[in-house]
Amino acid sequence: MQETVVTKSDDMKMFKVERVFAAPKETIWNAWTDKTVFEQWWGPIGWSTTVAALDFKPGGLLHYGMKCVDEAQGDWFGQTMWGKMVIEEVDEPNGFTYLDYFCDENGVVTEGMPVIRVVMQFEQVDGGTKVTSTTNFDDPKQLEQLLEMGMEHGLKQTWDRLAELVQQ
Repeated sequence: MQETVVTKSDDMKMFKVERVFAAPKETIWNAWTDKTVFEQWWGPIGWSTTVAALDFKPGGLLHYGMKCVDEAQGDWFGQTMWGKMVIEEVDEPNGFTYLDYFCDENGVVTEGMPVIRVVMQFEQVDGGTKVTSTTNFDDPKQLEQLLEMGMEHGLKQTWDRLAELVQQ
């Protein structure tokens, strides 16, 4: 599974993303937990990421801004989108669970945007590490809102960037 595979449940309450990366589990773990490495791959193509805060432990957070640096992306060019992951559980290097929020540069949560719980799993397999990201939604409208914003396309590009980085 060298491509990113996305699965949505029929009731639109589950969204799963899977891919095998040609790298050991510890390298994939480091890509999520090391600020400098995370900034190199997080976000869709044409966006650059800056980590404002990283405290990767239960109760800690990863607060980041993604800025569109691609003039071809029209109105998005120059805009910065902020997010934060509040870490709930850590099982190094096998995975972690976090709450994902849209926020501003100060970490203030954006009203009206879904808050989602994401379970990340890293499994050593032949050829590298299988990464599985699973999100369950209480309301299918939350997933529909994120899909309309381009989440699936953006995640595929983000994971392509990670694959390129860890294969170097």
